[in-house]
Amino acid sequence: MFPGRGRDLTGRELVLASRRGPWVFVFPVSAVIVVLALAVLGVIYADQRLSADPRVDALMSEKQGLQERVDRLSQKLERAMLDLEIGAVTQSELERQIVVLNERLKQLKEELEFLKSAGESG
Repeated sequence: MFPGRGRDLTGRELVLASRRGPWVFVFPVSAVIVVLALAVLGVIYADQRLSADPRVDALMSEKQGLQERVDRLSQKLERAMLDLEIGAVTQSELERQIVVLNERLKQLKEELEFLKSAGESG
């Protein structure tokens, strides 16, 4: 049909993609830069909003005061528990000593009774 046309197709170079050059990357790179800039601005805005609120400073100060109070009360509680434990140990030791002394007193009374009865009979 077309005698020269078939030969032209095989002799030419076939291009599958167009040559756009470096402009292909401009839009994606620009989009990434814009997204990063918006993220940085968002973080700065949020930080300024939180630090600018006077209630945040007041609450942080109150939190610190309460934490110090909790620490002091915890120390007092630990000391009180230690004192209580020492008191319980001391009480049990004193009770043991009372039992030993009562036994010794009983023995001494028996010896005294024996000596009195031995003195009266002799």
